[in-house]
This record gives sequence, C-alpha cells and structure tokens, in this order.
Amino acid sequence: PFTKKVAIEQMIFFFYPLKSFTKKQLENISNGQYQLKDTRPDLDNLEKNACDFMNGIIYSDDGKIVRKNNIFKCYSMKPGVFIKIKGEL
Repeated sequence: PFTKKVAIEQMIFFFYPLKSFTKKQLENISNGQYQLKDTRPDLDNLEKNACDFMNGIIYSDDGKIVRKNNIFKCYSMKPGVFIKIKGEL
C-alpha cells in the first residue's frame, strides 16, 4: 500500500439504467455518454465506503488522501466502480 500522500484522480460509480429509460437514453448510454444518476444511494456515502474499503489495501490509511477530483455516479450497461489513484505525491 501507498504510505505517502495520494490523490483520487477519478472515481465513477456505474449503475444499471432504469426500466423507465427511453430507447434514446439507453442508446446514448450504450454509446458511452454519461447519464448522471440523481437518486440514492448518496454520492458521499458511496465515496466514503470506497475510500474505507481501500484502506490498508491501496493506501496505508485514508488520511493519506490529500485530493479528490472528478467523482460522480451515472448509469451504464456495465455496473461497477472505476477508481484512478495517483500515489506517492
């Protein structure tokens, strides 16, 4: 694990599209256009859980995080989490 300062450059949470989405919305998502999610779960809770999970694995302590950029949640045909970290600043 990183033991010095780290920056979270990007953190994206991907969720399945809603059943109520139109064909056009689904097509846009399939083509890689982000449709931001404005419903639960709250972004700050997702972010905190992800940072806590990486504690001791990616970095020695989440207190080492000195910067966070580009964090959002959106819909995708492939749900999951993408995290890009820059370490040893």
